[in-house]
Amino acid sequence: MADRTLENARLRYAVADSMYNPKIPGGAVIEQTPRAGSFVKSGRIIYLTVNMMGEPMVKFPDIVGNSSLREAEAQLRVLGFSLTPPDRIDNQPRDFVIGVRQGLRNLNAGEMVSRERALTILVGAGEVDSTSEEELFDVETEVDATLDI
Repeated sequence: MADRTLENARLRYAVADSMYNPKIPGGAVIEQTPRAGSFVKSGRIIYLTVNMMGEPMVKFPDIVGNSSLREAEAQLRVLGFSLTPPDRIDNQPRDFVIGVRQGLRNLNAGEMVSRERALTILVGAGEVDSTSEEELFDVETEVDATLDI
């Protein structure tokens, strides 16, 4: 309908951007530049921001089995996901990502996933490492001595 209205006014249009709002029909104009009521010469281009036809999808990153909770949270937030509190799983290394769910569905790397529904990260609840501080000091000393060669 917007295209006919603009054509009848002898104006051209270009879709400059898109957004997603589930409360607005897909394809509906959300914004325009110049704004409605502005005076423009015929033949000018009106730039539109339209509502996407469906939920925005993002390629799910490879974080399961190779990321800490902190790394996974940061990466998922940058991609625009909202997160629920993590689920902690006993007998797994502490804060090691062992899975991610959206609702009841387990997600896999490379899968297209909606940003509109929150994710839950599954992480270990156990100990980070069983090595004592004394053992860690011995390893650091040995590494320092090797570096001096």
